[in-house]
Amino acid sequence: MLVAAWAFAIGLLPGLLTTDELFVIAVVPVAFAAVVLVTLPFSLLMGLLPGVGQHGAAASLFGMSRGLGILLGPLLAGLAIQATRSLQFGALEETNGYAAAFAVAAVLLLCSIPVLARIK
Repeated sequence: MLVAAWAFAIGLLPGLLTTDELFVIAVVPVAFAAVVLVTLPFSLLMGLLPGVGQHGAAASLFGMSRGLGILLGPLLAGLAIQATRSLQFGALEETNGYAAAFAVAAVLLLCSIPVLARIK
């Protein structure tokens, strides 16, 4: 998962710089990394739990954290788009700031890497 987080975060960064159609070719490994990050966290969580009786509470916390991400991610992306709408840089200029959504996702992924690195 650590490799997938790095691959996904770095794979999002060209979206800030270019709107070239050749970038679509690079989406395949980035999409694979995204699939890994979407499907494996619950399995990783179950392996970290101490006892059988606490799986329900952990699953609820997992669901709550994922729900918070679903709420906060678009909110942060929207704020970043508003803040970068007038920038004249790379893809931000061509997309009226909408490329900033890639930066928000990349930053959040990079923030998760130290947490993932602590898991044995």
